[in-house]
Amino acid sequence: MAIPWPDGRPAGALSIAAIETRMGPARQAELAAALHREARLVAARLAALDTEPERNIA
Repeated sequence: MAIPWPDGRPAGALSIAAIETRMGPARQAELAAALHREARLVAARLAALDTEPERNIA
């Protein structure tokens, strides 16, 4: 799940690694909803930052 900076550039991502047999359709939907929720929370915190991300990464 991508996490954007307020200007739309990618800041990072969240993912889940799990055993395939434990990832049935209902569990996949549940985990996808959790990832969406957490990604929105992180994006909101990034938007609240007063500083810009570094643009000159060596």
